[in-house]
Amino acid sequence: MYNVKFFIKVGSVLTTEGKITDITFNNEERLKETITKSTVLNYLNTYSMGKRYHSTQIPRVVFSEIERYLSYKLGEKSFQGINGYLLEWEE
Repeated sequence: MYNVKFFIKVGSVLTTEGKITDITFNNEERLKETITKSTVLNYLNTYSMGKRYHSTQIPRVVFSEIERYLSYKLGEKSFQGINGYLLEWEE
C-alpha cells in the first residue's frame, strides 16, 4: 500500500479586521472532520478561504483541537508535531 504524507499547519495572519488564525493543509477531509467533531471549532468561527481555512479562535486552541482529533482518529503514535504548530502523518 502506498502511503501519502499529509500535514496541517496552524499560524496567524494579520488582516484588515485584525489578527486571525490561518490553517493550511493538504488533507481537507481531516480538517473538516475535526471541525465537525469539535466542541470548540465550528463553521461559524472556522471557515474555508479556498485552499486554506481561517479561524477566530487563537492558534493554540485550533492546534489543540486538531491534535486531539488526530490522536482519536489515527492514534497517538500515528502523527507528529513539528516546529510548533505543524502536524504531519501518513495514510
